Amino acid sequence: MPSDEIDIPSGLILEPMVLGLELRRVEDPPGQGVRAELAAIRRGSHPLARAIRGVEGPVIDATTGLGGDTAVLASLGREVFAIERNPVLARMLQDAHERLDDRAQADRIHLHRGDACRILAEAEDPFTHPAAIVLDPMYPTRRSASALPTKPMQLLRELLAGHTTSDDTENLIACAFATRARRVVLKRPPEALPPDSRGKPTFSIESKLVRWDVWERGQSSVMP
Repeated sequence: MPSDEIDIPSGLILEPMVLGLELRRVEDPPGQGVRAELAAIRRGSHPLARAIRGVEGPVIDATTGLGGDTAVLASLGREVFAIERNPVLARMLQDAHERLDDRAQADRIHLHRGDACRILAEAEDPFTHPAAIVLDPMYPTRRSASALPTKPMQLLRELLAGHTTSDDTENLIACAFATRARRVVLKRPPEALPPDSRGKPTFSIESKLVRWDVWERGQSSVMP
């Protein structure tokens, strides 16, 4: 990823800390913000482990954000093509990648900054036919939610305010389905309807706060 100068939205600050670059509100004390995290996470029961079970090969995380999903995927032994278009998040991911002590984990993660649709169209081997493409687009705040979103989600919403629309999400989904990925995995709120144009998911993995919809494309394989 390039390390050119980036603009930080008003009201936020990106500051080097002992544990890495921290994004926080200007009025918050150091240590009260969020960092990108790519360290190994041993979570074989994570929904992503179930979502990609039965299909071999690398995985594309088209909405890397702070790196949580990419870390899980790499911890499962997958090579991950991690895409992030926001320059602030891309810088934080680059910093987190450089700080990784686990070189095997670092070598499995390939960071790319830019528009996911363009990068997906230009991907080279071994990512031209990935096991899966994982999408976790920013979605609207749940109307029924009784509590504030988590601190990372609050800061991400402030960082991305005005830069993400429903059209962006639909376009990203279309780009994912236009690839040769064997599965498309979409993270949504439990009450959200699947995209109209994609039909019913092959299977879904639900929790109280999140639903992972999975579309199988091509030959059937082992389901969770």
